[in-house]
Amino acid sequence: MEGLKKTRMKSYRLGVSLIEKLDVAAKRAHMTESAFLTHMLEDRLAIDPLIPAFPEITMSAPTFSGILRTRDPIALEAVASEIATRNLKLAHELYATAGQGLTFEGYVRDVLAAHSHWFQIEGDGRSTRGWVTLRHEYGLKWSRFLKGYLTSAYGEFSSGALKIKVSDQFVHINLAKVESSSVKEDRDPQSNGVPI
Repeated sequence: MEGLKKTRMKSYRLGVSLIEKLDVAAKRAHMTESAFLTHMLEDRLAIDPLIPAFPEITMSAPTFSGILRTRDPIALEAVASEIATRNLKLAHELYATAGQGLTFEGYVRDVLAAHSHWFQIEGDGRSTRGWVTLRHEYGLKWSRFLKGYLTSAYGEFSSGALKIKVSDQFVHINLAKVESSSVKEDRDPQSNGVPI
């Protein structure tokens, strides 16, 4: 059983209308105001190092699904791979600058699942030899995008290959053998081993 989290009291001044909205939102979520605020802050702070470099946009699920329908699945995998390769080294550097480590499992859980809602994580891998299921409702094209993205992202953390299987609503990945908790360094053979 997970131990209780250490807490302490701290007070903040909030506008009356914000407090009223907080009360309504917490009730809608079936949470206490304290739990609701904690959840919102944890979500925001988990990706805080990324905010300056990766501004976000939000869209509804139907809009997102409509965009996916216009792409070729093979092209989606290629685009996803390029995005992951380009962004992961910067993301790792931003977390390191903020004094936080970044692992592949943490990136998948905290950034892609909890904050960005790319999928829901089913299972913890302990009872299935490292296999976890990433469940979504966006069809096979989104699974193919995730395959390309996660495969390239994993390659930035480990020299091994990610074990991955896809279907129209699931992506299965194996987290049993992530060899390194930090991003690999590219080395130029003419730079005397200095990372480039």
